[in-house]
Amino acid sequence: MRSDLHYWICGSLAFFAVICAFPVSSSAIVVCDDPAYHEYDSMPELEGVGYLSSAGGTTGVLISPVHVLTASHAVGSISGHTFTLYTASGSESFGLIEKYVHPYKDLAVVLLDRSTGLPGYQVNSQTNEIGSEVIIVGFGESGTGMPEPGEYPRGTGRYGGNQIDRSISGYLVFDFDEPAGGGRNPPEGTSESMIAKGDSGGPSFIVEAGKLKIVGIHVAVMDSDGDSIYPEYGDNGYDVRISAYSEWIVQQIPEPGTLIIIMAGSFALTLRPRRKNPGAE
Repeated sequence: MRSDLHYWICGSLAFFAVICAFPVSSSAIVVCDDPAYHEYDSMPELEGVGYLSSAGGTTGVLISPVHVLTASHAVGSISGHTFTLYTASGSESFGLIEKYVHPYKDLAVVLLDRSTGLPGYQVNSQTNEIGSEVIIVGFGESGTGMPEPGEYPRGTGRYGGNQIDRSISGYLVFDFDEPAGGGRNPPEGTSESMIAKGDSGGPSFIVEAGKLKIVGIHVAVMDSDGDSIYPEYGDNGYDVRISAYSEWIVQQIPEPGTLIIIMAGSFALTLRPRRKNPGAE
């Protein structure tokens, strides 16, 4: 495990996303070295990023003790699904009781059934992302960026580094450059990471005043050469640009008193008898 978040190595995360105009399908996640170097287990700085069991296994990030920010396609259904955090004291899963979906962007805020006890991360509201180094995090598949068949399934938290290259239509774009000299085991500081299947909904962080701030939410990878193999060198990752939607995100988090009423109401619904539908799945 590497504990230095500024150690930029060629790690890769994973995601599954579909956005109009951006071709998306995937093989696996990409790393130039050993994916184990990118596992963060209970690294305190990243304890607020968790695994969503919905949509085949995706990613989400806390923005309050009870609210998770993710991609809307990562939580198409919340019924029966959970959000799991991995901390120094062990793993803990939380139920999903309500979701708030952005009207036209691939963003969603999910309300948990109880407090995680963690404060959550601040969302970025400043348009200062272009050219910034970011830490990308996700619970998706992993593998090598040569590419090779993925051997690391979803469900393990990994992180890596990249740089925001540009923005387009409310998205932040970062490419996957081949490391200096090519091949695996590149010199420290010369390689990048890329998202892949299962990383959808995961965050890109910048570091400000020693704290992590969310600047993007993973939603897609573009297969730049059209060979249906990705992520691989030359492909581009797409995040929803959080600074463009920070006001909407904050509006989804009610005042504490209102939140207590909402959660109490949701709990009451779980106690209400339900009719069985023989035709239901």
